[in-house]
Amino acid sequence: MDIASDLGIIAIMVVQLYAILNPVSVIPTYLSLMEEVDKIRRRRLLRKAVVTVFLLMLVFLLGGSFILGFMRIGVDSVRFGGGILLFVISIDMLGGVSRTKTIEEREQMFIVPIASPLLVGPGTITTLIVFSAVYPAHLGVISVAVTALLIYLTLRGSEQITGIIGKNGVRAMGRLMAIIIAATAAEMIHTALYNWGIAKA
Repeated sequence: MDIASDLGIIAIMVVQLYAILNPVSVIPTYLSLMEEVDKIRRRRLLRKAVVTVFLLMLVFLLGGSFILGFMRIGVDSVRFGGGILLFVISIDMLGGVSRTKTIEEREQMFIVPIASPLLVGPGTITTLIVFSAVYPAHLGVISVAVTALLIYLTLRGSEQITGIIGKNGVRAMGRLMAIIIAATAAEMIHTALYNWGIAKA
């Protein structure tokens, strides 16, 4: 076994996964949900979200092709459904997450939309399925674990932003992120419709 080669493969997978998941883009949504949440609960919710992300990535790495094939669901169908879901979430966010949601409701939003589809979306699913066909499973599992750790560190570091920009800044970032999420949703739906059109042509 070539350790250097394995480490190189892991590095490639981690960089690609981190770029596709793009946890930095989730920071405004994360900060909006974290407003008025105490530090202990904040850390617990973050751990829960990251564990969910890790498990989702693991499932699609090890059985993504089988799951989608068994249910006869294409990646574009996941993309289309996720886009509609994101549209609904973006409209809800424009109304102000912190003022309209209880702590318990915001806790659920750590799973949807943060864990999925904002982090583990169609792009991530497709990438993991490709990885499962190209690279050894044990290297994929290690890469997923390292990526999940990096996501945790990224979002945990965003807590300092709260103290710098204040509550109004967090709200403003949340509204901006709602617009970006809506644009992401439109792109996901457009891509799915375009691919379906190409397939029928």
